Amino acid sequence: MVKSLCMRINLNKDDLAKVQNLLQTNENNIAVSDIFNEYLMEYEKDINKKTLNKYQGSEVKRYCQALLYDEFNMKDASLYEQEVIREHAINYIQKVDPSSYQNDPYYKNIVLKDKRYKKWSLHNESYLPYELFPLNDLEVDEDNYFQEKLKFGYMDKEFSFQAVTEDDVIWMSVIPNEIETMKKGIANAKGNIITFGLGLGYFAYMASLKDDVTSITIVEKDKNVISLFKEFILPQFQHPEKIKIIQEDAFVFLNKKENFSNISFVYVDIFHGAEDGIFSYIKFKKEENKYPCIQFDYWLEESLISYVRRTLISLIDEALQGYNDSDYAISNSIDSYDDFISSLYYQLKNTSLNSYDDIKRLLSRESILKIIKI
Repeated sequence: MVKSLCMRINLNKDDLAKVQNLLQTNENNIAVSDIFNEYLMEYEKDINKKTLNKYQGSEVKRYCQALLYDEFNMKDASLYEQEVIREHAINYIQKVDPSSYQNDPYYKNIVLKDKRYKKWSLHNESYLPYELFPLNDLEVDEDNYFQEKLKFGYMDKEFSFQAVTEDDVIWMSVIPNEIETMKKGIANAKGNIITFGLGLGYFAYMASLKDDVTSITIVEKDKNVISLFKEFILPQFQHPEKIKIIQEDAFVFLNKKENFSNISFVYVDIFHGAEDGIFSYIKFKKEENKYPCIQFDYWLEESLISYVRRTLISLIDEALQGYNDSDYAISNSIDSYDDFISSLYYQLKNTSLNSYDDIKRLLSRESILKIIKI
């Protein structure tokens, strides 16, 4: 029996072996995510038909082999390393039909002409043929030690999308990933709704097309984003009468209960990804308690929950190593990762985990949503 000095973890030999599998899977989750993020941000994407012809099988299988060996240069990697990348990401890459996005109502009806606007350039960017791109939010297999499955796509033709850039860096865009990851929020939107974050107005536009959406209040703190939207995008909406825009900080607006009278749905999209959004997400989840009759949805919520889960797994690992109060600073905020992990430690330090099933329940989606709302 293994006992920890905090979190009261008491595990027999079999359960300890399962926890070691959990820790290894968590390490793999992070490693594979880092590999793909680095590749998407820093490396040339030069898969082409000639590259694919080097391999055997279906096009998707040949594409995945080309990515693994030519792009990631894993010919000399161990079989274990190759299998980890396959299990977490390569197996979930799919070829995408560009027409499914070209026929999207926003793509068909909202056009940004090439021009300069203040500090930004409005123009078309594109994915090249066979360029890898994020396709959807990750999925988590809770029965396989919370293995994260990363979703990517590619097309065999060049795909153009509208974007706003500053110094050649994309600042706002409407890409397949955004369309896929907003589907659930758009489907759930009804009645009088609030959306935090504007961007190029994709969520607001798609929600405004729904007959069961009465009004959309957009909360955005950047006046330049609002000006761009009002001048170039809102006039192209079929139902501009449904739209109201408020320039204000999200949390200032959130703390005014009068703003939420007659609101039935709230959508939050004020971050670029899990790492920069986790603290805002947690602040929002705590504020949800003030509005029990309103449904809140969040962009990339599964990635945000997974970020919390990774932190909880780190705490379990540290507990087994003998960490105690002296290793965690007391903080009343969650403005940094250290504050975040310390706050979780003190919240859960008296939790008893007597089996792997207890740990599995702690790390479940439902449990994490309860933890971060306290």
